[in-house]
Amino acid sequence: MKKKVRTKRDEILYAAWGLFESQGYHATGINQIISESGVPKGSFYHYFPEGKEGLALEAIDAIGEGMIEGVRAACATRDDVVEGIVSLLQIIATKLDETEYRHGGPLTIVSLETATTNERINAACRSAYHGVQAELVKKLIQGGFTESDARDLSTTIVASLEGGILLSRAFHSTEPMEQTARQLHNLLSERRRTATIANN
Repeated sequence: MKKKVRTKRDEILYAAWGLFESQGYHATGINQIISESGVPKGSFYHYFPEGKEGLALEAIDAIGEGMIEGVRAACATRDDVVEGIVSLLQIIATKLDETEYRHGGPLTIVSLETATTNERINAACRSAYHGVQAELVKKLIQGGFTESDARDLSTTIVASLEGGILLSRAFHSTEPMEQTARQLHNLLSERRRTATIANN
């Protein structure tokens, strides 16, 4: 398959994505995004006439799609969905460590800081999380969970993931993510076992 070539517009989006992930929305300025992307200032406003907020909305959409792809890729590496979800947390833990805790949770900081300050961006974050939860529901059902359990557990998984990321970044340690992965494995395995016994 031929590798897709990034356009100038893509470069701006990916630069914003990385900066929002590492330092948040409010701390990221347009000039920093332009410098990081290597794209002329005129091109920035050509592609994003609404400025930083318009760019952020599109970047968050792209981040959401990237997170969904991350769920799919992790689950594709394992025969069992529980193991796939645990591997996703392990992948994120590795990324946190390799980037000195700057990257690993692309929506974490933006979601927190815009929860009560920018409804448009917060709505985009909610939409991205809903997309991830919907993908988790699909994978969990395919893995033998009931629809009701899958919906409840998708929220638990995302909440655990975001909490683990936050603590790992705060402590500069992957231990919170590793502990979260172990406990999620136990919870998901037991929930499925209990449901299986109840249905037999």
